[in-house]
Amino acid sequence: MRTVSFYVFKNFRFKEMYIFQYLSRPTADMG
Repeated sequence: MRTVSFYVFKNFRFKEMYIFQYLSRPTADMG
């Protein structure tokens, strides 16, 4: 159970970084 929780947390962090880069990319182009 702990392994699954760790996997979900890791996957969430990965998506968070991906979304952050996706949102910051247009901002950099506009700026």
